[in-house]
Amino acid sequence: MEEYQKSIHIPEQVDAFNGIRREYSGMLKGQLARGNNGLTKTKYITFGIEADSLKEAKPRLERIEADVLANFKVLGTRVHSLDSYS
Repeated sequence: MEEYQKSIHIPEQVDAFNGIRREYSGMLKGQLARGNNGLTKTKYITFGIEADSLKEAKPRLERIEADVLANFKVLGTRVHSLDSYS
């Protein structure tokens, strides 16, 4: 948190814009305090199962994938699947 505060601090200069710098710096600090710092977080979930063959594993993995996607959508989260072709 301290590192973020240092990165958004705008030092004053010898000109007529210090008021604007203070206002903008205050706005950024307020957003940082609320957690609204403009950062987008991306998280990846990987899951697997044990199976004797791909033919056995594929339908089970597809059901698990559908359940995971449905649960995240209920939470209001944007979610989509990735595979080796995405």
